[in-house]
Amino acid sequence: MGKAEPTATRFAVEGQKEIDVSAPVEEVFGFWIDYRNFPRVLEDVREVRETGEGRTHWVASGPAGMPLEWDAVITRLVPNELLVWESVEDSGVEHAGVIRFEQKAGGTTRVRIEFGYNLPGGAVGRALAALAGSGLESKLDDALRRIKTSIEKGASAARRDSDDRGAG
Repeated sequence: MGKAEPTATRFAVEGQKEIDVSAPVEEVFGFWIDYRNFPRVLEDVREVRETGEGRTHWVASGPAGMPLEWDAVITRLVPNELLVWESVEDSGVEHAGVIRFEQKAGGTTRVRIEFGYNLPGGAVGRALAALAGSGLESKLDDALRRIKTSIEKGASAARRDSDDRGAG
């Protein structure tokens, strides 16, 4: 992994998962790079806004509902294949991740995500992050299911619209 990808020694909390989405890779990738989608499908994310040049500002609920804010930058982007990001220096939350997209047979896309984060506050922040991470597996599963459902519903609606236009 490169500089912007999580490492076991860098983050108190790490996660990795993969999921297959019944939609073409272009639609799946498009969903992930449209940051407006995240507050709808990630329960702890309150707001994401683009700030220019591959940068975004994130606001999320942390442990005990504590608001967390950070800025992130895309460090590598290969359309329909790879998205790598990391928090910018002096950000409120140290965070990095990578998402890989792979077109599979039958129009399905495999999404592999790896990420890690540290909360602010030194040792106390690391302890809180570890506590927050204790439910990470189920939260990540739930988030990926919501993302999958959102993309697949959108893909099926787009196919219906296309079919309706072609039937006229």
